[in-house]
Amino acid sequence: MSAMSSSSPTGDFVAPDHSQWEEAATKALRGDSLSSITHQTIDGFNIDPLYTERDHSIDHEQIGLPGKFPFTRGSKPANQTGWEIRQTHDALNQDANETILLDLQRGVTGITLKNSPSEINGLDRVLADVYLDLAPVHLAPGSNREQAEALLGLAETKSIETHLIRGNLGLDPARRAIRHAEPSEDLAQTVQEIAAYASTLASTHPNVTAIAVDASTYADLGASDSQEVGTALAIGLMWIRAFSETESDLISALKKIEFTFSAGPDQFMTIAKLRAARTCWARITQACGLNADQIPMRVHAITASTMMSQRDPWVNMLRTTTACFGAALGGADAITVQPFDAAIRDPEALGFRIARNTQLILQEETKAGAVTDPAGGSWYIEDLTKNLSIASWREFQLIEKNGGLISALDSGILANAFQETRQKRMTDIASRRAPITGVSEFPDLNESPIGKWEKRQLEELDTVLNPTTPYQTVRWSEPFEIIRDAAETADQKPSIFLANLGDLPSYSARSTFAKNLFEAGGITVNDRGGFFGASDTAKAFLSSGCQIACICSSDSIYSQEAESTAMALKQSGATLVFLAGHQGDKANQLRAAGVDDFIFIGCDVLELLSATLRLFTNEASKS
Repeated sequence: MSAMSSSSPTGDFVAPDHSQWEEAATKALRGDSLSSITHQTIDGFNIDPLYTERDHSIDHEQIGLPGKFPFTRGSKPANQTGWEIRQTHDALNQDANETILLDLQRGVTGITLKNSPSEINGLDRVLADVYLDLAPVHLAPGSNREQAEALLGLAETKSIETHLIRGNLGLDPARRAIRHAEPSEDLAQTVQEIAAYASTLASTHPNVTAIAVDASTYADLGASDSQEVGTALAIGLMWIRAFSETESDLISALKKIEFTFSAGPDQFMTIAKLRAARTCWARITQACGLNADQIPMRVHAITASTMMSQRDPWVNMLRTTTACFGAALGGADAITVQPFDAAIRDPEALGFRIARNTQLILQEETKAGAVTDPAGGSWYIEDLTKNLSIASWREFQLIEKNGGLISALDSGILANAFQETRQKRMTDIASRRAPITGVSEFPDLNESPIGKWEKRQLEELDTVLNPTTPYQTVRWSEPFEIIRDAAETADQKPSIFLANLGDLPSYSARSTFAKNLFEAGGITVNDRGGFFGASDTAKAFLSSGCQIACICSSDSIYSQEAESTAMALKQSGATLVFLAGHQGDKANQLRAAGVDDFIFIGCDVLELLSATLRLFTNEASKS
């Protein structure tokens, strides 16, 4: 029997206890403590390397049963049949009707309409041959009253009974206030007017959801998961207050709210976010003296815009699939998967098809929606849900302590909070601690773009990293994409020579790291293998035609050859000489020999690449 086994009831296998695992893990870490593989989320709580019942027990009374208060385990009881498969279409596109019908014919069960016409005739052209009593049509969050009335009016002209009309009218004044910087007085008045309108609709159109709370908007502005949920909760409470002044049947009114959350590339965080949001909303409705059992949060998840990239957009398929899977396991009532080409252009047929089929496969073939709370019971997921609930509640309380959602928007508290989180995330992206596959990691310099976009210059990088307006949307890949754009439009084609010293085992790790790093900036890497001696290295550099070089090898070879190689490269005309690896106390000595900078895990890659590319710009060549 192995050292990690004691006795076994079956004689076959006994799981090791925690101390045995800790001993084995510490050994694998070569003496480092387990804290070295514990990392902190951007929301401020730790992710441990191992989750067991010993440290993360589950309070079953707190999380309840599926379909029961506090709805942590889902808003539906057992035997749920999946989720509504939505797709977003822009009414301004000439082929909108054709693509909508194709989606509905091939498995989409709900349509979200952007830029919906505010008159019935125009909307009728967009929704020609769409059966409004069979396929719910949702107006995009931020739509106005005129657009909502046009949709309901269209259904009336088709003689559809009002109780058969479903869908969301997309009335989200908080989103409009942020997007258009509306004064707080206007927002407060609009909220009261919409509350009165929604109360009327509750009796005339019982299955129409009037109000949208689009929390994904705040994620687009840089909010963390807890800030996204906390802000949504504050908006929800704003509506409870508004309805309490205009509606006697408050429960019926609150059933007319749909919350939209972003689903990101971390499937576990997405699962926990939806579970935490439902839990916190249930606690709020309970605290308001309502029968919380009757009003579970209605959740729509949309794959996050922040994670979508223009470069290597095929990776977006992996991102959206992971996000959709997380949303499904998190118990979303409806899911929208953004087409993989959404960050580049108006999505085309292939983008819509892949987005649609991603959901169909997960729903029909993996049966992800047929299992009740599939993530339930996982110590990691349960702990993540608890921590995210606590963090979200803290953000919610912060907004309430400052006067509620409207006051928080007016005072700039939300803008400042989102900006601070955004800066933290951008710092991690700049150092590649938060890698973006296909962009900051494993870039493909030979990719064939699937669309065209206006190439940006390095001057625009500062605007993305330090936005001039408090509410500026962001995609996480934008800084690296700007650098790639600048490299492709530079006056001289940027390239770098890898001065690999010694044999392959000596330099391969650092040369691979260097290649990946510089290609992330659109800089072509000239790799000719290893060299023995500074003279041979300098000769190869001269014949390469490159202006810059990066020395790559092991520390032991560096101690013998790095200084002489740096000197030789400088004498051969190298404008910049980098060295791969953090050299600590030896850095000053190497700088004196000609090394201009060092590349290593955790360095500011964005700053390094942008500074390097300036050597190849028109301005540099003129000077």
